Amino acid sequence: MILVVWWLSIAATAWLMIRLATERLVRAYPVFSFLIAYQLSLSLLLLAFGPVAHPRAYTAIWIASQWSGGVVQSGVAAETFWKLTDRLRDRRFARRLLGLLALVAASVSLGVAIFGKHWTADYRGAVLLTEHLCVGLLLVSLLSLAFIRHARVPISQNLTAHVLALSVWLGAAFFGHFLMDASGGTAGFSSNFLIVGGQLAALVIWAVRLRRNREGVPAEASGPVSDQAEEEARVFAAELARVSSSVLRKNLDVKRS
Repeated sequence: MILVVWWLSIAATAWLMIRLATERLVRAYPVFSFLIAYQLSLSLLLLAFGPVAHPRAYTAIWIASQWSGGVVQSGVAAETFWKLTDRLRDRRFARRLLGLLALVAASVSLGVAIFGKHWTADYRGAVLLTEHLCVGLLLVSLLSLAFIRHARVPISQNLTAHVLALSVWLGAAFFGHFLMDASGGTAGFSSNFLIVGGQLAALVIWAVRLRRNREGVPAEASGPVSDQAEEEARVFAAELARVSSSVLRKNLDVKRS
């Protein structure tokens, strides 16, 4: 069953690469386009070194891919954040906001660690890395979108679809690796099915929704945002900082106890 979904995911990845090229969106989303090319190459490589025929090579490639893939996914999340905040006039505030979102992600990641289960395997470090990285990047992406929506900053249809699909991708990766860690490495089938299924769903959303004619915003909404919108954004950020600090303190207290 997983193999069928895996093949469908490979086909959807190739389809998305073609769509990005034909819709001329590669230059608009260069890091994301690299992620899709990377994912297609990795899937074909893992397929060539199957877990049954070459278990050691397969495991080694998979572990290495978690580290390199984490770097690429972080780049995609950063690219998405800067595209969402592109029209804020105060770029220093945008940088501070990114730091705040990183704090929120760290707070939640620490809370996730509380549910971890101690077990030993060569690939556990890679599982933990992807688990915590994906929940952090997921929060950065969703909170960035919530922040922009709260400030009533118009964004393109493409960017909205991109954030939602990226959230599906990262969310499936997080829950899949969390399930693997929480089960002590015994939920291999369920976690892998969740990860590959989530990737397939995200790839289909990207391939269907991303269009060249959906990249812009209305002419009357172009240009920098208003002072009122930026002030509302600062209020939202301040409230987010208060909540995240409270969550971080509670998680630290639980961790110490």
